[in-house]
Amino acid sequence: MTVQSIVRKVIVRSILLPLAISMVLDAQDTSTDSSAYRDLVAKAKGGDATVDYRQMRFLCLRLPDCRLRSTPDQLGRLHALKDPKEILAYADTLLAEGFVNLEVHADEVALYQALGDTPRAARSLGIVTGLLNSIMKGRDGKSPESAYEVVVDREIYIVQATRGLPSGYGPGVTSEPVNAGGRKYTRYSIKDPRSGETVIVYFDVTAFVTKSVGAVPPGPR
Repeated sequence: MTVQSIVRKVIVRSILLPLAISMVLDAQDTSTDSSAYRDLVAKAKGGDATVDYRQMRFLCLRLPDCRLRSTPDQLGRLHALKDPKEILAYADTLLAEGFVNLEVHADEVALYQALGDTPRAARSLGIVTGLLNSIMKGRDGKSPESAYEVVVDREIYIVQATRGLPSGYGPGVTSEPVNAGGRKYTRYSIKDPRSGETVIVYFDVTAFVTKSVGAVPPGPR
């Protein structure tokens, strides 16, 4: 056996074998995450008020087939439909792709209320509240330490709207990246239309910027 062939075997063992093991472990992790996510979704659908919606959001982020938000085309189609039953059917389709889709749950609250279906409206409202609380409860966004931890950009806009502030990047809204303590933040300066004062709001965007909460763990709570 030549020196070259020995070196090639060592390279194969040192690189390909760990890679294969890593792929197997990743597949096992994904399977575990998927099972945990489905369990949380089932509990939420059953009206369980103890569901850990923060965990659900981060699990969805990890899963390759879980949608954190709808596309503009999907939302356009949803809002273009007229028949309430068709709207609900399509909304349920979107939620099957990603149950953490806050906007679609909020649409379902309004639909169930319009249909007079109080129990389902209350259940959907409970889910919306749970998802929002998992982002906002105990946080004020005034500093990196109290930043709102988000897993997708739409959560930023939802928090801004919930606080009565302009969302996105419209007039009176500026943003800049901030790195602190090994985490990534976006610092927003937003002119409050009610007071005319500039409000500073921090969002911890580490999770969705890195696209892996396994590599960068969620921030402290």
